[in-house]
Amino acid sequence: MTEQAEWSARSGPRLVSFKNELVIVAGERGFTPDVQLNDIWASKDNGTTWSLTTKAANFSPRSGHGVVVTPDGG
Repeated sequence: MTEQAEWSARSGPRLVSFKNELVIVAGERGFTPDVQLNDIWASKDNGTTWSLTTKAANFSPRSGHGVVVTPDGG
């Protein structure tokens, strides 16, 4: 929905819909462990604008991971 999102270009992130927001979780800026990310970004307007939710989440930097949202939104 935007030509240039506020988050950095990356490969291997995960995108989920959670509590009426789109959420981008982690990823990497290359293909080595030292460039993996653990930031979280959210959009309340279907990807038009993004805001940083967490600069460094309470998990190790990663890409190619899984993200699960339960039916109750947990």
